[in-house]
Amino acid sequence: MSTSTRPSARYETWLAILIMTLVSALAYLPLVNQLGLYKEDWYLIWSGAMRTPQDFLSLYQADRPFAGYIYQLVYPLLGPTPLYWHLLSFLLRLAGVLAFFWLLRMLWPDQKFPTLAAATLFAVYPGYLQQHNAVNKTFWLTSLTFAILSITLTIYALHLKGRLARILVTVLAILLAIYYPLVIEFYIGFEAVRFTMIWYTLQQAERKPFWPGLGRAIKIYLPYLISSAVFLYWRVFVFQSTRPTTNIGRLLSEYTTLPIYMLARIVIETVQDFYETTILAWFVPPYNLISRATYSELALDLFCGSLAVLLVLLYYRWLKQRGLSGAGNAQADTWTQPESRSAIQAAIGLGAITVLVTLLPMVIAGREVNFSPESRLDHYTIQSALGVGMLLVGLIAYALRPNLRLAVIAFLIGIAVMTQVQNGADNARNWQAQRSLWWQLAWRAPKIEKGTLLFVDLASFGFGEGYEAWAPANFIYAPGSPVPVIAAEVLTDETGFLLQKGAVEQKNHRNIRYDLDYGAPLILSKPGEFSCLNVIDGQLYELSKSDDWSIKSIAPYSRIDRVIPEGAFQQPPEIIFGPEPAHDWCYYYQKAMYARQHGDWEAIARLGDEVADKSLKPIDRTEWVPFLEGYALSGQEQQARQLAKLIKSEQAPRRDICQQRMALASPPQNYDRDKIVTILCGES
Repeated sequence: MSTSTRPSARYETWLAILIMTLVSALAYLPLVNQLGLYKEDWYLIWSGAMRTPQDFLSLYQADRPFAGYIYQLVYPLLGPTPLYWHLLSFLLRLAGVLAFFWLLRMLWPDQKFPTLAAATLFAVYPGYLQQHNAVNKTFWLTSLTFAILSITLTIYALHLKGRLARILVTVLAILLAIYYPLVIEFYIGFEAVRFTMIWYTLQQAERKPFWPGLGRAIKIYLPYLISSAVFLYWRVFVFQSTRPTTNIGRLLSEYTTLPIYMLARIVIETVQDFYETTILAWFVPPYNLISRATYSELALDLFCGSLAVLLVLLYYRWLKQRGLSGAGNAQADTWTQPESRSAIQAAIGLGAITVLVTLLPMVIAGREVNFSPESRLDHYTIQSALGVGMLLVGLIAYALRPNLRLAVIAFLIGIAVMTQVQNGADNARNWQAQRSLWWQLAWRAPKIEKGTLLFVDLASFGFGEGYEAWAPANFIYAPGSPVPVIAAEVLTDETGFLLQKGAVEQKNHRNIRYDLDYGAPLILSKPGEFSCLNVIDGQLYELSKSDDWSIKSIAPYSRIDRVIPEGAFQQPPEIIFGPEPAHDWCYYYQKAMYARQHGDWEAIARLGDEVADKSLKPIDRTEWVPFLEGYALSGQEQQARQLAKLIKSEQAPRRDICQQRMALASPPQNYDRDKIVTILCGES
């Protein structure tokens, strides 16, 4: 009895699908309810909330106009709730995995465990860590899933006997083949994968000689070749990208100006990226992430990774007990049978070709794979991860003994799941830091003047683009405005120079236009995970020892008058930022800083009494300063001197605070500078 007709085989496929789904869930879902918005997610969610769904088209018209249609369709269904986007991201990823698994089972129907192993390695591939950038990567994952499904349907059509069914499936495959490169242009390398898969499938079915088999494959591939040719014509000669990194004219200019250098770059970069994508991906990202895990995070990583390995081993044992092919049994190791060796060699060849041809368009376009956490260039690996799964399983099956094969595959799956879980933990902490920042700003500032330019230093993670700050700020302080009325910029040497000049510029980010008034800056600093947000008053400020030198250099430029201290406090929208956090030390610190802006020293003293009653205290002792001032200037010098003793233990920040206070040319109204200097800066 063949393996395909045994009773056990009837539900083996469903068991395999369940195993892959559970392993994927272990990798991506343990902390899903603690994830939020990151990087490009912010301007996309802001656009959906503040504008019409049709405006998504304008966001991508400069480089990938067909990506906007995805958001135009999806945003009205999901809205701004981060959890929904993360679940969609997971489902898109899982759909691509299952389509790939279907493809593998059509190519090698008797290789049960190897095909599951290859699909699972693709599912949890640790070289791609952008899964949690869920809103932005929706169009990436949609394009990827469409590409995989299109190839799978092409091969499925070759297996169909009925002509009508074959035509319908082929038409669907062609439609997907037309759309996916319109979304992500360098995924066009999948067309070489499609042709290779067609040729291999025909050779397995018909055993034709080389050239007749090639001619038959070309004939079947012809409709896809036409659609690819039309796409390339449109992309090269019709569509004009105004974004430099996707502009064909700029790219052609580089190749014609430096042809030898650019061709050499293609060869060298392709080889390097091939090595990074297939080998280094299993070592560099896991080390970068797991090495900085806390003990509790490491425990979760180990639990999820171990459970994923256990599920795969149980599946293997189930196969072995039933003698299903691809697992081996007590009588024979079917991995070493002639037909299995042929499948293994094919997996190696098809895997290597898939990695190569999916990397090549990306390299030609001037991009590269990089696993540095700051670069975020690992997102150029995901299209090649299919090939990585086939290649590694093939190499492991070809080169290693049976027991060692299983151990290596289990190790790779386990370390990959651990990496993805830790990536989720890192992103959960990132989101917690962002939520804390914006809730504290809402506690501190009732309103912010229109036209303000924010500089935000979130040292625990850092912002890479201005929209990561202006989008949440406008959600809080300008709900309903279709243009950002509060701008933001990242501090660099260039923006620091513009800040000193007080320049005014206009910025256009994906057709979102707003002014950058460097003469109206408000600087926000949260220098550490346990520090409170410091809305810096350029006239009267204190900085933490953890503050970056760049913040210290621009602190005097921060204009606290951009904070309007009158009116009701704004509430960050709970659908995005979650419920209001507990009123801990930072809540009272923000209220004290708000009262200091008013010059209400008695209110600060009352807040000081309240935190004393609640036994609250800061990690960063410079945060005692407003309470010291409140006590001192409301006539409670004894309490002020007690706080001075605590602050004096931080010698460097205290010295800077004293120098700043003594240099005040015109102290704020009702601010007795001499008294503060005497209490804080005296020797006693």
